[in-house]
Amino acid sequence: MADDTPVEHVFKLMKEYWRMMDPHEPHLVISVAGGAKNFHLDGRRKERFNTGLISAAETTNAWIITGGCNFGSMKIVGEAIRERQFLLSTSERMTHAYRCIGVTKWGYIDDKEALVNVNVKEPYTARYKVNPVFKLGQPGSLNPNHTHFFLVDDGSVGSFRGIQDFKSQLEHRISAPPFGSEPGLGIPVVLLLLEGGLDALYQVLVTVRHRIPVVVCAGTGRAADILAFAYNCFTKNSE
Repeated sequence: MADDTPVEHVFKLMKEYWRMMDPHEPHLVISVAGGAKNFHLDGRRKERFNTGLISAAETTNAWIITGGCNFGSMKIVGEAIRERQFLLSTSERMTHAYRCIGVTKWGYIDDKEALVNVNVKEPYTARYKVNPVFKLGQPGSLNPNHTHFFLVDDGSVGSFRGIQDFKSQLEHRISAPPFGSEPGLGIPVVLLLLEGGLDALYQVLVTVRHRIPVVVCAGTGRAADILAFAYNCFTKNSE
């Protein structure tokens, strides 16, 4: 989709075609941002993160939103989903218990031509091969453990930057009440920050401007630790 696609069209896709509200509507959306490239969690920290994320998703029937690629925090979230994923039966079909949505730049995806249906009159099942190796400065593969993807095209190629505005606007409208000038879905959204760099700091900025709360995971490094340190200094000076 284009980066200026109306949110109303996105909601129609989610509700009428993907049937994201079946069999149960979510009570929370967990958006994960932060470390890409070289970020990873090991051992007990990864196990604690996986358990906490899935427990939160299970108790609230939450949707999880990431950048959708197969590296960094996005891959970690995908692996957590894979460990606990199972299928639910509805009146019409089988569906995933945990919905994990990747919001990804079309111009950044590796082997994106395999995702294109050249004959829109015929059904098409994409045969997409995930490249497990990530190289700095090269396109990235989609993470195979995400259940849905928004592939957003802003005309640029080869860079992951620029997706934050679309992602934040989508999350803002998801959290907005289902009435008013910009009706939303009325589902609370929270941003979870793991490590990260300048892009992560910008994601936090636009998220807070939309009045969406941010949970900063101190101890994961870089942007998360900087924000945690700044917050602690501010609160101590305010006492």
